[in-house]
Amino acid sequence: MGNCLACDRRQVDNLTVDKSRFSFSRRLDPWDKTGMVAFRNSDLREFPKQVEVVAKKVRVLDATGNKITVIPDYVELMVTCNRMGLSKNRIAEVPRGISNLTNLRVLLLDNNRIRTLPKAVFDLPKLERLNLAHNYLMELPRSIRKLKSLKYLDICNNKLVSLPRELGELQSLEELHASSNALARLPVDLAKLERLRLIIAESNMIDSVPSEVLLYCENLQTIALHGNPITLEKLQETKGYSEFEARRKAKWDKSLAAGVLLGASRFDEGFDRAIVSSPTARQKKPTPFALDPSPSPSPSGDSSQQLLDKKQRSSHTGLKNRKNKKSTVQAHELSIDASSSQN
Repeated sequence: MGNCLACDRRQVDNLTVDKSRFSFSRRLDPWDKTGMVAFRNSDLREFPKQVEVVAKKVRVLDATGNKITVIPDYVELMVTCNRMGLSKNRIAEVPRGISNLTNLRVLLLDNNRIRTLPKAVFDLPKLERLNLAHNYLMELPRSIRKLKSLKYLDICNNKLVSLPRELGELQSLEELHASSNALARLPVDLAKLERLRLIIAESNMIDSVPSEVLLYCENLQTIALHGNPITLEKLQETKGYSEFEARRKAKWDKSLAAGVLLGASRFDEGFDRAIVSSPTARQKKPTPFALDPSPSPSPSGDSSQQLLDKKQRSSHTGLKNRKNKKSTVQAHELSIDASSSQN
């Protein structure tokens, strides 16, 4: 009997596997015709075998939200792919063959387990958007300078202690997201980026902003550094702040003139203010602490404990009276209803 049950369970398992394979087999034809290969949130540990069949025709690959640990080597065959989404998996390494994807414009590798990046990632001449957030990166290779088309870079929630000067060679860069690392400063070389309009580097250890960045990044309109040692007051003392502030205000004035509805957060200055206690608070002397304080008598001669007891008794009496009154009203209403029904 036990053997029969075991056989039945194996048959069920095989049926489940066959069903899964059949499901992806049915997708093969649409994948082949459209070049859009998607199997997001499918609880997969590896790429379906059918992907290799259409590898040379893939234009968009979406494998988001699985449990994939390895990017297969045949990814190098996806030379026509322009968007690859591998977010929220368990990927630890990126294959060198990815450098063959010369048409790739978007590469999403966030929420994985990547510790190092091969130079091949930076041999993608058309890459415009690179998301590496929520990994375990401790440094960015200097070869990142080769991404001349990159407009958007997200390296939030890693273990970076510094940013390479070579970021200043990314002439197309418009947005830099680097929050929740261990950065002590921003590279002065960012001042070379004429198209840079946004820097978000919250929750780091940054205590200053290079004046060159404020002066020469003519399109820079947003800097968000909440959760850093730097304060708004310190930034205001930095050379170039008035020029940056003028650009920031012009941006919001233009949005308002165009009729764009802005929330309160849109006017956030991007920096924490220094906490300064009021003069009265500084002058106020602490009350001496008595080692054995005795309760001070009230004007009526009662102690504070006696007053508290009286207050509680008064409150209890009032509550009891309200309950009795409510009961009387309800009884009266019931008697009226009863007499009405008799009539």
